[in-house]
Order: sequence, then C-alpha cells, then structure tokens
Amino acid sequence: MIGVDHKYLIYIASVITVYSGIDIILTPVWFSEKQDFLIDVTPIKWPLGVSFIICGVLLVYRERKKSKRKVKPLFYTICPNCKETYFYNKLKEGMCPSCDVKTVDMDKYYNSN
Repeated sequence: MIGVDHKYLIYIASVITVYSGIDIILTPVWFSEKQDFLIDVTPIKWPLGVSFIICGVLLVYRERKKSKRKVKPLFYTICPNCKETYFYNKLKEGMCPSCDVKTVDMDKYYNSN
C-alpha cells in the first residue's frame, strides 16, 4: 500500500485486535453453515479475549512510545586534528576518541577547506 504511513497500519491492526478480543468475550461460539463447522471457545473466552485486548493496547503503546523517542541523526563527522572519520552516533558527545577534540560534520569540513 503506497502512501499509507506505517504508524496508521499499526493503529488499524490494534483496533482490529481489540475488537476481536471484545467479540471473543461477547460471542464465544461461531458457526458456519457454509463450511459446516462449529468453534466454541466458551471455556477460555476470558483469557483469550483479554489477551487479544492487551495485545491491541500494547501495539498502540509501543507505537506511541516509538514515535516520541528522539533519534540522533546518523551522519559522518571528522576530527580536525587526526582526520579520522566517525559516525556521530558512535561517539561520546561528538568527541574524537583519539584526540579528545570535538568532531566536525564532514560536509561543513570539506566545504570550508
């Protein structure tokens, strides 16, 4: 599905999961005349229904928590002294592990030199 954000698909799946859990609790017996079979989950309707509801709520919680998380941008930096390149995310506060000097973004470094 082109043009649909991943976040909204998770929300739709969680609503369907919660609705299924409620449906299991309210109507634990399903019968199909077309295929001629009966499904009866009456003895386990509460654990099964509640587990579906919890899974749906956890999907929403996980997606909301993931969207609130701040992610540092992944970009290359260079040390102005030793000329070594690093991923900024791998450095401790952007400091060069060899020289203990603040690294510079590679684009800014090569545009200024």
